[in-house]
Amino acid sequence: MKYRENRRTHDLIGEIGIGSAYISEAGEKEGIKAFQTVFHAGIVTNAVRSE
Repeated sequence: MKYRENRRTHDLIGEIGIGSAYISEAGEKEGIKAFQTVFHAGIVTNAVRSE
């Protein structure tokens, strides 16, 4: 996963992220599968990593 530095806060932010605003519209099984899929692909749902 590649990260970029936020110039103001110096947090590292993932170049690829997935929003989760509409995940509640999916059924429980579909939502869990979606999060498992992106997790195993290395995509983050909360795209900020602090060190």
